[in-house]
Amino acid sequence: MKILCLHGMGTNPQIFEAQTAGLRSLLGSTYTFDFVEGEKPCDAAPGIAEVYSGPYIAFFAHPTPEQVAEAFELVNEIIDEDGPFDGIMGFSQGASLAASLLLQRQLDHPSEPPQFQFAIFICGLLPFSTHPDFHKELYDGFRHQAEAANSPITSLDEKVPLIRSAFNNDIEWMSAVSSAITKEPSAAVAQQVIAMFESLRGNSRQSMPTAWHPLWDAPRIDMPTAHIIGAKDLWMPQSLLLKEFCVEGQSRLFDHRGGHEVPRSETVAKGIADCIVWAADKANF
Repeated sequence: MKILCLHGMGTNPQIFEAQTAGLRSLLGSTYTFDFVEGEKPCDAAPGIAEVYSGPYIAFFAHPTPEQVAEAFELVNEIIDEDGPFDGIMGFSQGASLAASLLLQRQLDHPSEPPQFQFAIFICGLLPFSTHPDFHKELYDGFRHQAEAANSPITSLDEKVPLIRSAFNNDIEWMSAVSSAITKEPSAAVAQQVIAMFESLRGNSRQSMPTAWHPLWDAPRIDMPTAHIIGAKDLWMPQSLLLKEFCVEGQSRLFDHRGGHEVPRSETVAKGIADCIVWAADKANF
């Protein structure tokens, strides 16, 4: 089994290789792993610099359509040069990128065969689209709702920094937007959602992250998937949302009971390895 591996933001391929050494040893020589290197320099992920040396990199600094498309191009070049691959495995941003690739291909080329036969998501985050106008109809619908209220959109400008400051990063920001949009909002909530979008994208839709959400995006990852989550992970809600993109009966969940990390204890590594073997065995080769 040949598996393509995508590291998390603020690490690098060598770090991901070290983090998964115990897990990979349990899978034996029939499994091989190719580790892809992102191209965006960034700060080290929390706790990484104390253990691993840099450089620290990411596949995208911000999940804008342009940067996600650049990450797609990087990974697709690896697939063309070193593939085919049986599976894909990612941690955190790497899992988001893996899911983004799979969903975008399903959306854009539904009649073409998938690039992989199974996927492993470790502490995965929401996927993102490369389409600048992704969810434009939803965005415009909320704009109309907000404009119908007594308070004009422009009056929200002074509120935007306060709303935005409540979130630690763009992915957390977009998760909040996703949660708001899944409800039937009042005009006031619609205004807040529009303020979120407007502040994040600035004057250009190209700068606005375009997150997928399982409640309003129909494509599904139609292959065996293993979802490794952590009960203490602050991003666990996104990991569970990612699982909803996968076909029922073809996904398996394993809780390593830790935080946002690649778990390394022997017992947990064995549980993750079992999930990977399950996904690989279930795939149609």
